[in-house]
Amino acid sequence: MRGLLALTLLMGGWLAGCAPGPVRVMSEHAVMPDYSSDVVEGLRDRPIKVEVRGDPFGLPAGAFAGQIAAAMTDVREAPALVFSSHELPDLAPGYRVVWDFAARRGPAPDELCAAAAPPTERPPLPIDAYAVLCRDAKALSAVRVRLYYTDTPNSLEFIALVDAATRALFPDRPPAFRRVGTSRLAPWAPHVAR
Repeated sequence: MRGLLALTLLMGGWLAGCAPGPVRVMSEHAVMPDYSSDVVEGLRDRPIKVEVRGDPFGLPAGAFAGQIAAAMTDVREAPALVFSSHELPDLAPGYRVVWDFAARRGPAPDELCAAAAPPTERPPLPIDAYAVLCRDAKALSAVRVRLYYTDTPNSLEFIALVDAATRALFPDRPPAFRRVGTSRLAPWAPHVAR
């Protein structure tokens, strides 16, 4: 009887360890030649517009973009920037962050900056997002992120995903290697975002 109980506990622990959990995967991120710390300094005094394309949670229009803008503003240990999903008179002219939750093939960052918003559709899980910092129709930085197993934008996992993507879009020390905005980012990477 004890052997059966021990086997049951062992199997239960093994199955619990295999249960799917929220996993954030950040693909490669890219910084384009026009990105600089001077650009970020110039954005500190004005809110940056946040556009969201696609909505994996089926929220009312504008609510999802507002939640992402608020989560981006709350990022600690990163450039102290303010984001808004609404048109404000003091928005940084020409600058915006585009979050695309409906990008299927993975367009190039410049394509996301130049494209008009597609019709919103609920993409299937896992959440696969493309975030791009744009100045007019040109990308300054970009990141692809993926999140498994969440059902609300209020989850800690989703907020952490927005946090990690925001840090990648606004790096403290831009890398020496720069990419052009017409090159696509890979949708997968072998590391887990922290």
